[in-house]
Amino acid sequence: MPLAPPPAPLLLARLNSHVYVSRLDEAASGFDPSSPSVIIVFGWFNAQVSHEKKYIESFRKIYPTSILVLVKADSSWLWTSQAGREALLEPVAELLDRTKREQSERWRGVLLHAMSNGGGMQLLVLSKLLARRPSTAASSAGLEPVALVLDSVPDSNGLRCMVVVFTQAVRNPLTRLLAVPMLAFFYSLFALAYGSPAVLVDLRRRLNSPRLVPLAKRVEDGSEKSTAPESKERTVHRDIPRLYIASKADTMTRFSQVEAHMDEAMRKGFDVRAEIFENTTHVSHAKQEPERYWSAVKGLWMEASTKVRPRL
Repeated sequence: MPLAPPPAPLLLARLNSHVYVSRLDEAASGFDPSSPSVIIVFGWFNAQVSHEKKYIESFRKIYPTSILVLVKADSSWLWTSQAGREALLEPVAELLDRTKREQSERWRGVLLHAMSNGGGMQLLVLSKLLARRPSTAASSAGLEPVALVLDSVPDSNGLRCMVVVFTQAVRNPLTRLLAVPMLAFFYSLFALAYGSPAVLVDLRRRLNSPRLVPLAKRVEDGSEKSTAPESKERTVHRDIPRLYIASKADTMTRFSQVEAHMDEAMRKGFDVRAEIFENTTHVSHAKQEPERYWSAVKGLWMEASTKVRPRL
């Protein structure tokens, strides 16, 4: 029996300093109705591309015909204006619109995968960008089905998270202690520039907003107006099922914070499920328990893809 050919190497095309895309030739690979049209992975703060690429590779194995997008988060985000952040993610918004237009009736939806608070903050940038983009024939029809994975996000204390991010690799406890006043000073400058509410407070609030993905449903149909009955508002929330992935041993994004956000989401009527690990470390759940991790992600997408709300 002849040996099967080795899998093609994963190619990531760099669109700018923060956005990478991996495409496959659908004509050569075939059409897979179970794969999302687009998967967007929002990487964690200051992660190496080689580490983030492992998630893209795993998604490629599971969903071979999806367009895969990697959005990086790094220290420059702290000193970039909101307009500058949105400009960096403009190629992602354009890709969504173009793919929806090109696939038309064959559109299969979007899977959003945010990792840590850094990934959540980049998701927030895309959310605000989509809300301000003019509606097009492709976008006004909606991006559904949409599903959301929240891996190790959100926490609530921005200063604490910043200190952990920048000192976790420092072995000397005295050096870590001496770094805190300087980091607190820089964080105060960032907080003043970001405005109110504080970034992680803003993130927690926006993640539990029905407008998190503005084009995931037809916002122009009036279903999100304040005059809508509570029952209808709750139905709108359930259009985007979400999966929280967290660990009780995570010292970066505290489990208590994730649990509180998850409880709030359920009270607001979101379609919530969770995969809670006992001993895995921050954003390492897929590495330490891959079968359990990816099984949860696949289950989320399977449900999202079978519960699309009818067009109005």
